[in-house]
Amino acid sequence: MTGVGSFEVVDFGVDDVTLGFDFTGSRSIGTLNSMPGIETRWGKRLGERTSWDQWSSAFGVVRRAAVEEAAEHRWRGHHASVPTAQETYRDMVKAHLAPGLRALGFKGSGRNYELPCPQHWAMLGLQSSKWNDSREVHFTVNLLVVPREVWDRERVERPYLGAKPTANTRPGMFAWSERLGILMPKGRDEWWRLKAGEKSSKVAQQVLKAIEIYGLPAMRAQLRS
Repeated sequence: MTGVGSFEVVDFGVDDVTLGFDFTGSRSIGTLNSMPGIETRWGKRLGERTSWDQWSSAFGVVRRAAVEEAAEHRWRGHHASVPTAQETYRDMVKAHLAPGLRALGFKGSGRNYELPCPQHWAMLGLQSSKWNDSREVHFTVNLLVVPREVWDRERVERPYLGAKPTANTRPGMFAWSERLGILMPKGRDEWWRLKAGEKSSKVAQQVLKAIEIYGLPAMRAQLRS
């Protein structure tokens, strides 16, 4: 198979790694379609299961770009009047999340918010997945707290840091940063889902409640430390 322009690691385990190859524009899609494997979120994982329920192939091939392009084209053909997931997400942020965060004491808009504090930068960021498409959006919430004097000191050695931090970029060990899901009872990374045209108020309320119950107390604890 020829025409592969780039690849990236999309999954890994204890003793294996799955590389994703972009086959968009190549003549290999038909070959991939005919080969044995299983469809995953990322594309098609090549191989066959043996009697021990193990993969006989030692690697996976991802053709996500071509698969998603075709799937989105089909979806848009049948849902031309439905807002895309990205449009639904933006409307949710504007109509529900941003006002709700301001009611909790934050200021800001879009992806970036700040809890005003004279001695610290206390930031909240909305991060959407790079795998989002017109059908569904996945997003999460990042938190960051760092003393302003520490930030200014670090900027002397790292001018690329900018005048103030953003929660969606982890600057280093000198700042406290955490995903909201890690602070919740299950203690795991949490990504909320929003489908195209879905009523977003329920999802927004879930996120705002998690921020109020778990995110804000953790940030205020850092402000007191």
